Amino acid sequence: MTATGFFKKLFSLTATDSKFPTDRNLDGKMQLAALHLHELERLTKEIFKKKIILFIKYKWFWLVKKTIYTSLILGVLFFIYKAKIRPSFVRFIINEKVSDIEKSIKDHPIAQGNIDFWVGIRQLEGSNDYKAIRSWTESIKGRKVKVYSQYWGAYQMGDLCREEIGLKDMPMEKFLNDKIIQDWAMNKYMNVNYKFLYPYIAKYNIPTYGGVRIGNNLVTVSGLIAAAHLVGHTAVIAFLETDGKVVACDGNKIPLTKYLQLNNLKLNFE
Repeated sequence: MTATGFFKKLFSLTATDSKFPTDRNLDGKMQLAALHLHELERLTKEIFKKKIILFIKYKWFWLVKKTIYTSLILGVLFFIYKAKIRPSFVRFIINEKVSDIEKSIKDHPIAQGNIDFWVGIRQLEGSNDYKAIRSWTESIKGRKVKVYSQYWGAYQMGDLCREEIGLKDMPMEKFLNDKIIQDWAMNKYMNVNYKFLYPYIAKYNIPTYGGVRIGNNLVTVSGLIAAAHLVGHTAVIAFLETDGKVVACDGNKIPLTKYLQLNNLKLNFE
């Protein structure tokens, strides 16, 4: 409601009425004030409109210059953040994480079954090469650029896998050159998959040794965890729920059933 409308409404509410006596002198003043307010509103709109037009007409260059200067300053600050501040911060976080990982491994020796499991996964995934990574050359905007696969190291851990265990910002070189980090990452991811699969391990009474028949396959806990590393826990759940009829493959057409061979290993879960 405008100021003029407000005064008109107030005037109408206190007009001559048997229940509401009025002051005619006051009403006259209110009518006069309403007229002035109406004119003031009209003048304010006209002034505002003309000022905007004059500003655009005579100050557009100043506005553009200020916008450019502000953009340049923000661009420089963003560059400094991306080039200097963030990398330093990430390195600090990664170094802290590496220290925590090394301390954790030292304070809590890994069970032998887990180590045997890692060896089997390493052989299947990266031929036991901690620096294993696929690369190729692509032409980007006329330039030959070397591109690296998202799957790194002896366990061929992809982007989503590393993100799942808190290593999203881990530099590729650091990851490939540190066996301790890769072993820790595999152990951590093994535990992540176990937590997702545990309800189904319990549902189908899947043992550590000997195994049970799912379709035509002998299945144990360690075999399922290995298969989950290959194709993810969702695909393993689908395999169990369909009695082995749905067999997912990874990007290289390797079926999850190949990884079920990593059975009868006593794994130590957190």
